[in-house]
Amino acid sequence: MTTTLARVDIDPDKPDRIAVWSDYRVKDAVKAVPGAKWDADLRRWTVPRTWPSCIALRRQLGDALVIEPDLNAWATDVRDEKTALRDLHTNVDGHCVDPVDRPGFDSLYPFQLAGAFAISVAESYCLFDETGCGKSRTSLAGLAYAQSYGIEIFPLLIVAPKSMLITWARDEVPRYFPDAKVSVVSGTPSNLKKAMEPGFDVYVASYDTIRRYSRHAAYPTVKLTEDEKLDKELNKISWQSIIADEIHRAKNPASKQTRALWQLGQNARFRIGLTGTPMQDTPEDLWSILRFISPDEYPTKSAYVDRFLRVTYNVWGGREIHGLNPTNEAEFINNLETRYRRVTKAAVLKFLPEKVYETRWVELPSRMRKAYESMKKVMVSELESGDTLAAKSVLERAGRLTQLANASGEVDADGNYKMALPSPKIDAFMEDVLDGDFDGQQVVVFSDSRQLVDLLSEVMTKKKIGHVCITGSVVGDDRQKAMDTFQNGDVQFILLTRAGGEGITLTTASTMVGLIRSWSYIVHRQSEDRVHRIGSERHDSINYIDYIVEDTVEEGQIARLNAKGERAQEVLRDEDLIALLR
Repeated sequence: MTTTLARVDIDPDKPDRIAVWSDYRVKDAVKAVPGAKWDADLRRWTVPRTWPSCIALRRQLGDALVIEPDLNAWATDVRDEKTALRDLHTNVDGHCVDPVDRPGFDSLYPFQLAGAFAISVAESYCLFDETGCGKSRTSLAGLAYAQSYGIEIFPLLIVAPKSMLITWARDEVPRYFPDAKVSVVSGTPSNLKKAMEPGFDVYVASYDTIRRYSRHAAYPTVKLTEDEKLDKELNKISWQSIIADEIHRAKNPASKQTRALWQLGQNARFRIGLTGTPMQDTPEDLWSILRFISPDEYPTKSAYVDRFLRVTYNVWGGREIHGLNPTNEAEFINNLETRYRRVTKAAVLKFLPEKVYETRWVELPSRMRKAYESMKKVMVSELESGDTLAAKSVLERAGRLTQLANASGEVDADGNYKMALPSPKIDAFMEDVLDGDFDGQQVVVFSDSRQLVDLLSEVMTKKKIGHVCITGSVVGDDRQKAMDTFQNGDVQFILLTRAGGEGITLTTASTMVGLIRSWSYIVHRQSEDRVHRIGSERHDSINYIDYIVEDTVEEGQIARLNAKGERAQEVLRDEDLIALLR
């Protein structure tokens, strides 16, 4: 006979919590439930009234747990909803989903239709679809679905990278809401405040703007300033819906833009996060995103890490995350699959061309090798210019080594290394260009270094080779003009940096050249997918050519990026999805 050690029901004093009346012997088991709190006055534990809490309580206490009728009835309804959402998690062919007679729906692929329907059901949801699968259109279609049911979705706030504001306002929103009044929140302070006035249906703002014009949510390790505690212009609007584009930008819970996003979304009915690269390093990156989507289900980071992640400590006392905790992995995935959908291009866009990878090795000249090896060994180099370049940390040394491998240079008055010609990387690339290796191709050239892009542009200009550049300083109409010039075939080459390359489509290109890779797995994946996405099916293949300086830090960078990809797959499970569809 099983002994009852705990009894649970909807808390009579706090309906958003579950009351736990328990024997002292199971104190630690109850305490392990994320969000658990001890009520000293009423002498009982409470946990958030969420489905993850129900799962955790049952796993912690098993048959020793008695569920009272009111909570049981509520949990049964939620279970049915969660089951339906898990079914939608793998629904990529749009079965059992009927389109509505609204603008834009006739151009949706079946997997986009299924994703839109999932958003309308879940209301708070992430699209982790691989970059190039049309997440922005799917998200807006999801809100259009909800509106067709009579649900109020406006006012809608779209938070996006600054470079994407015009694209959202001009190209995406009118596709599904042609009559909506749209405000782009940008420009001078006076223009910003005018753009944030009530009366619009849709507001499109950057992460930097919400940081400055919203109150900030609290976070345990951050002390809020008095100004950050005050409501501002964006808090005066009662948001019904928020779409956070490239939500991986909010993965750091201590950052101001993350906490501004949390605050703005706290009362919104629809909270939608979009990114093809939700994890840069470990599943820890997901918590801040999930906190925005469903703050009740993921209340504290410490409880999330303790319960769901595999943690060790190194000899210096530093914490290291090694992936999911196998003991609670099934519990984690059980609810996560009701809060996100991910499709890959290999699974749903089988008509896209094959990716072909090639490495071209670059030799570091002996005069530059000397400075490189010195930096590698003693963290100090004497440059050809006579300047001395030093690194203060191992992390800074990695950056210096990348610079020294790619170009000559000198140290400016502030002690910064300024890259200069000659550059072995640029020389190798230009030799291939002039030898005709890229004839007949539209080519995207990506570099994580703005300085190297500027140097390459200088060389190409002297050689009278047509090209355009998109860097972080190129925004708005200038950015769109450069992209259109390349897409129309008016120039053969477009040069990108990480800041310039976010959120753009370059499907005219059949080749992408990588000069300096990013150490960020997110930037690395997204840069590749600028060219491999809906619209690139015109090509037989997409060629990725990396120029790598041999016997340098760049070689180890490849292995690190691959390792990050493996950790991401532990959660995203792309291969499982592809196998299922086969």
